[in-house]
Amino acid sequence: IVKFLDKEHIKWHEEEGNPGTIIVRLVDIERDKLSFADNSH
Repeated sequence: IVKFLDKEHIKWHEEEGNPGTIIVRLVDIERDKLSFADNSH
């Protein structure tokens, strides 16, 4: 579900015409995922 949401967000940002934002979003998501995984463990 999270992946789907991320993809949707990236697509939305792409439509806006802000490639820089997509990269930041991806980094933010990856960081959140890492944090979540660490917490889950």
